[in-house]
Amino acid sequence: MSTAPRILLAAAWLGMLAVSMPASATPPIDTAEAALQTANLYVDPQVAKGIKIDRNKLVSDTPAGVKIAVLPESAGSPTALAGEIGRALDPSGKGLTVGVLTANAGNYAFDAGSSAYCVGYAGEKARAVLNANVDQLDATDDVTPLLDDFAQSFADARRRGTSACGSTAGGAAASPKKSDNGSGAWPWIIGIGVVGAGGIGGLAWYRRRQKKRELDLARAKVMPYYDRLASEVSSLDPKDDDTALQAIADASERFDAAGSQLATADSVDKFAQVRRTTLEGLHAAVTARKALGLDPGPELPPIDAPRGEQLAEAREVTVQGKAYQGYPDYTPGAPYYYGGGYGVPGGWYATPFWETLLIGSVLTGGLGGWGGGGFGSGYDSGYQTGYDAGQGAADDQGAGDAGADWGSGDVGADWGSGDVGGDWGGGDSGGGGDSGGSG
Repeated sequence: MSTAPRILLAAAWLGMLAVSMPASATPPIDTAEAALQTANLYVDPQVAKGIKIDRNKLVSDTPAGVKIAVLPESAGSPTALAGEIGRALDPSGKGLTVGVLTANAGNYAFDAGSSAYCVGYAGEKARAVLNANVDQLDATDDVTPLLDDFAQSFADARRRGTSACGSTAGGAAASPKKSDNGSGAWPWIIGIGVVGAGGIGGLAWYRRRQKKRELDLARAKVMPYYDRLASEVSSLDPKDDDTALQAIADASERFDAAGSQLATADSVDKFAQVRRTTLEGLHAAVTARKALGLDPGPELPPIDAPRGEQLAEAREVTVQGKAYQGYPDYTPGAPYYYGGGYGVPGGWYATPFWETLLIGSVLTGGLGGWGGGGFGSGYDSGYQTGYDAGQGAADDQGAGDAGADWGSGDVGADWGSGDVGGDWGGGDSGGGGDSGGSG
């Protein structure tokens, strides 16, 4: 950028600062601006008490030129705050990106602005990472994945003043010059090749990041319940109560099984199975607590969506000539839950006989009277339906106008045009995940 446009840009921002800045900034803003002069992360002490955050990871992973502030909801709109902090730290628009997360009792909002990248790019990234992490935030209140994803998204971004933004550094449309000897075509050919190679590499990077986010989300749906079950198994004393004794034994067995499954979980489906096993154990633990006269704790979510006939009372169920005792609710000694379908009513059983029948059906080439599909495919499709619904709900969060950018090639940059939504409730504590939020 030439000297004249820089002078015009600085003058424009001084004028906009005079109009947009309030008479006196709130204390959190003053403190954040002062801290971010020499650091790339600032977390307001008031907010730090109610969230989880790995400061060391964020400080080391956040690239130069990107600064993040975590402020109380009372500080104001994250859109306006990002622009205000950005203009204070980078008044001449030399190249800075600022992300602002506001939080209050499990409610979050996130937006960003930048003088380094194409207008609206930082806001788009803020909305994208908010949507990707909404369920994880709801379950754990850990803001680290959200902020880390945001910081990493600027590794290959479209900087201002390049043809990627649709204009040259001066703001005029780029136009190739004619060449009499034909050599002018080679830069374009080379450029297309570079862009193509970069696109392939970028796609591979995006897929890896997407898979990691999916696994992190699936794990976040499990860990609050797994940790709760660990606490129950280690702390409950059955005393002389026979019901509590058997229920705690069931809970311990399910906890051990979940631990083994968790050690090898490397897909969304495997994490879903860990979650099922863990919830079975928690139902047993709740029964033990009730038998001992203790508070049962937060309500548990459904283990699986009911399919077909459901047991309304304890009774024997005959499958392929064998009788199995079933119960409509967890009963000590019957710690395995089946959602129902394929001629077997949903309920709780002493053994997971459906798994053995499924293996036998595969070996014999048929399902032995269970019908097509098997237990596994029924559960997988049910989980996927719920997962897709959750993703759709997350995509609806955070829709809004970005507008905290400053210092564009054109005087009169796009900033302060609106607020990004993306607020949601954190839910009840004590159960995490589904018992406190979306599940």
